[in-house]
Amino acid sequence: MWEALDGYADLLEAYTRSEPLPWCQVVIERGRALANFGRDGLTKKTAGSLMQVREKAQRLGLQSTTGALDDLLFR
Repeated sequence: MWEALDGYADLLEAYTRSEPLPWCQVVIERGRALANFGRDGLTKKTAGSLMQVREKAQRLGLQSTTGALDDLLFR
């Protein structure tokens, strides 16, 4: 399951490579961070990745992508 999420992130990254979009970058990074969480749990490294994605999404005004991250980081 988590490998599939990484695969979808890779596909979206490849699709947008010539014209990267901020929203897509957040979705790609969020997917990879969530896949790492699913595999490894909330390690220090995973928490840092999740927090970076959350902060980037907030800077871009993409609060709709932060709900699951908030649940993992602040529960």
